[in-house]
Amino acid sequence: MLAHIGEPNVYWRLILLFGIILPSALLLHVIPYNWMKSRVRLRWIRHYTYTILLISALYAVFMLTRSASVSVVHLFVCLTLAMIVTYEELFARFCLPSDCPTELPVEPVKSSSPSEEEENPLVIRLNHLLEEEKVWKNPDLTVVSLAQMLGTNRSYLAQAIQEAGYVNFADLINRHRVQAFCCIAEDGKVKSVQDAFFLVGFRSKETALRSFKKYTGSLPSEYLMKVAANRSKTSEL
Repeated sequence: MLAHIGEPNVYWRLILLFGIILPSALLLHVIPYNWMKSRVRLRWIRHYTYTILLISALYAVFMLTRSASVSVVHLFVCLTLAMIVTYEELFARFCLPSDCPTELPVEPVKSSSPSEEEENPLVIRLNHLLEEEKVWKNPDLTVVSLAQMLGTNRSYLAQAIQEAGYVNFADLINRHRVQAFCCIAEDGKVKSVQDAFFLVGFRSKETALRSFKKYTGSLPSEYLMKVAANRSKTSEL
């Protein structure tokens, strides 16, 4: 490659690789992640960044060696990334269920209200994070990060979660998210199921719909139709 560095076919590829692709990938990785504005999980930003860097490295190695095996690996990684992105675009985005039956009962989600368990200081701090700071809106919230916020470990946190009236961490987080979605629906502010679920912290279509069905007994479309019907009856009165 160095013998032909002056040829346009060579130096333009180098400019593309080292002047555009690599800086863009590194910039993507260091951009501050804001979970209130981004629809992408932090781990996916990392995965895409590392994959782009891998593709760039394989391309550079191929240019230096002209190895057929490196070229095959490079094409395989590119195709894999393309299929992953395609899957995310087609199947991992939120959609509004349509043509759904409406026979299922719709009940608002009721949050647990601990009584004597609130005497536990850890439970009090946990409820403060849930009710006041609404940490459940963070899609990247984990058991470990929540334990760090409370200054405890996973074992004590699990015990506090059960004392607060929840089964486990997933039950605690998903219950609050579904309840928040229902509150938005009751206020008539759901313009899009996708945006509403995003606003309350859900990122997975399957998790959001499964949790909503679990805690309300219906799908989002059914719940919204029920709320709209109740609102129209109220306005007629």
